[in-house]
Amino acid sequence: EGATFAFGLREDRFVVKIYVEDGDLARTEFDNLTVVSAAKVPTPEPVLMDGDGEWFQAPAIVMTALPGRPDMHLRDRKLWVDGAAEALASVHDIPATRAGRVRPPRWQRWRPSTEGMGSDSSRADAMLARLYDQTVTLATVLSHDDYNPGNLLFDGGRLSGVVDWAYITIEPRHAAVALFRHFLAIHPGGKTPEMFLDAYEHAAKTSLDDLPLWDVRYGLRGVRPVDHWVLAFNGLGLDITSTEIQDRSRAWVRKAIVNAED
Repeated sequence: EGATFAFGLREDRFVVKIYVEDGDLARTEFDNLTVVSAAKVPTPEPVLMDGDGEWFQAPAIVMTALPGRPDMHLRDRKLWVDGAAEALASVHDIPATRAGRVRPPRWQRWRPSTEGMGSDSSRADAMLARLYDQTVTLATVLSHDDYNPGNLLFDGGRLSGVVDWAYITIEPRHAAVALFRHFLAIHPGGKTPEMFLDAYEHAAKTSLDDLPLWDVRYGLRGVRPVDHWVLAFNGLGLDITSTEIQDRSRAWVRKAIVNAED
């Protein structure tokens, strides 16, 4: 979507983002940063915008820089998980009426294929049908459209901010929770996805019924070809192959199917 650079001015640190592929996103992200400033979690503050591309021959914005960096080496797993869960709950607390331009949620933009599930394809299809039937009854919240570990910053093991606000959406809170849980199922796995759910429900003071249906929906994203995910995980310092991502995703989907059928 663009090129991002950090720079300093006296004692202050800033980030400039140049939208070389879609200049319209400059205004959208600049406005979104104002919207999400209401969250309790730190988000970049909008500073300047060049919508006409006078600085770099492409639209650009300047925002404040946050400390830290993405980090999936969970030295203190509870601290990391609690920070990620509390941050998402904070975003979901922002009144949806603050949102201006929003993107259609992922579960509407993309319908997954169950072909990669082999003999479990029909069971996965049944779970998706149940999910689509229930979506019209679920309350919605303002949400980060791509809440994943690559967009979370950690400093000294503690979450220090959430970045990449080019898109926000309105969706059931289940969607963002399931999206994030799938990444945790890939790495580090184990009980981490359940730890995240427990921490989120505690922070949001709610219970997410029928979440396994959404775990099926988002877990199927990792069953398709995922070579580009390998690069993303490598960028986070993790050595994971596409086969490992697909195998772990299938196992996650199968587990979710069993939980949904109980």
